[in-house]
Amino acid sequence: MRSTRFFRALCLGCMLSLSLAGCTHTRLPSNTADSDIHSADTANLAQAAGIGTPTEPLPPMGPAQSSTPPALIHIPDPADPFEGVNRAIFRFNDALDRAAFKPLAKIYNHTLPRGIRTSITSFFSNIADVYTMLNNYLQGNITAGSEDLMRVSINSVFGILGLFDIATPAGLPKHQEDFGQTLGHYGIRPGPYLVLPFLGPSTVRDAAGFVVDRIADPTTYIHKIDVRNQLYALRFLSTRASYLEVTGLMNRVSLDQYISVRNAYLQRRDYVIHGDTQALPNYEDDDDDDASDTSNQKALAKKSMPATHILPPGTLPGLRIR
Repeated sequence: MRSTRFFRALCLGCMLSLSLAGCTHTRLPSNTADSDIHSADTANLAQAAGIGTPTEPLPPMGPAQSSTPPALIHIPDPADPFEGVNRAIFRFNDALDRAAFKPLAKIYNHTLPRGIRTSITSFFSNIADVYTMLNNYLQGNITAGSEDLMRVSINSVFGILGLFDIATPAGLPKHQEDFGQTLGHYGIRPGPYLVLPFLGPSTVRDAAGFVVDRIADPTTYIHKIDVRNQLYALRFLSTRASYLEVTGLMNRVSLDQYISVRNAYLQRRDYVIHGDTQALPNYEDDDDDDASDTSNQKALAKKSMPATHILPPGTLPGLRIR
């Protein structure tokens, strides 16, 4: 009798122990959605704290987290209807410049002393004064053309064929004119923008003017082809070397180098043709009554701009290899 009671009590105790153990290790959530949210929050907190790795990646917070930048909107320029072809030629010129012309220009600068480089620049500048003189006469600028004639005479005789610039210290100004400017002076419009292989930025008008300037260039009439080609190469190399810093700066600051070169060329060509008729802003004080300041600013600005016929290809406006 006692054994039966003891057996019943043991069975009841075992059942109570199993029931209590099940209640301790099993949590029945009252709401399945709440349980999912709690699990997701726990996983996100663990990932943010760097503790453990969640089984699934965090969901995106929104469209603002996209790493792809928005595409730039390109607006075609009416002055550049052949932009597709021009860009291809520009890339070719630029690749050629980086691969060959720029390294050679650096060697030129590091090899030759500054005095020799200056004499080479003066020599080709004296040659450029010849067709500058002719274009000034064609534009009716008799005074400027006569100054150019005097520059060529003085530098050729006393400057030993232009190796030394004697005319500038003597007070004769340096002018820069080409036949493209002459056509613009008489109202010929520039036409579409062009990028010429090896020659760089131009327009239909300036490309036609280049042919005429080529005829007026004294080096064209050198009969020995090897000497003439060597002069062409030396002039181009001297010119490219003088613009190393300028082209490097443009490469650093330009978002689209093609557009920067195109705008710089077109704006400069418009200035050298029509700049004298456009009033520059007056930044002088009100009590300054010097009437010659504006004209001096125009002359200085035009003088400080590089000639269109000596700029390197694919970098700055108007290379001319004569």
